[in-house]
Amino acid sequence: MSWASVDLKGKWYYVLYPRPVVVVSARYGDSESALAASWCMPVSLNPPLVAVSIAPTRYTYNLIINSGEFAINILDYKYYREVSYLGTVSGRSVSNKIEKAGLTRVQAKKIKAPVIGEATAVLECKLHSKLAAGDHVIIVGEVVEVYARKPLQNIPDIKSYKPLLQVAGLTYTTCKDETVKA
Repeated sequence: MSWASVDLKGKWYYVLYPRPVVVVSARYGDSESALAASWCMPVSLNPPLVAVSIAPTRYTYNLIINSGEFAINILDYKYYREVSYLGTVSGRSVSNKIEKAGLTRVQAKKIKAPVIGEATAVLECKLHSKLAAGDHVIIVGEVVEVYARKPLQNIPDIKSYKPLLQVAGLTYTTCKDETVKA
């Protein structure tokens, strides 16, 4: 097998895909919004910290910075159309974006941000820190509350839960019901 160069001015980061897609939701005052993000990961166990990379031009980014809190919603593969809508329509131009995506807006337990009723799991976060990283900002949140439905309460049960994975752009996939244990 031979390698070919990948253009660093293009979509070089696609070599890191497929990636789980989450929905980041936030509220500040009377404004709220949500966006799809696949650049998300846990970064600390103690304290529990999670990071998501968001372009500062995004409306949801401003809500997070101003409110100091946000939620990460994890949805099943069957919601790919709704998540795609949240990733392509700006909250600046659409109010009630979660409902317009066809999802249910629910009030979070410990923060003021909305969460998504269809989510398989939710992480409620307080803004811990932020780090400029080129054209994005890495937002680190301290997880203050987590709740999940049965498929994600322990080791993910991919027989009953199909994670939404972004292949590239608006192309999505999920896991095959196949696991191996090393």
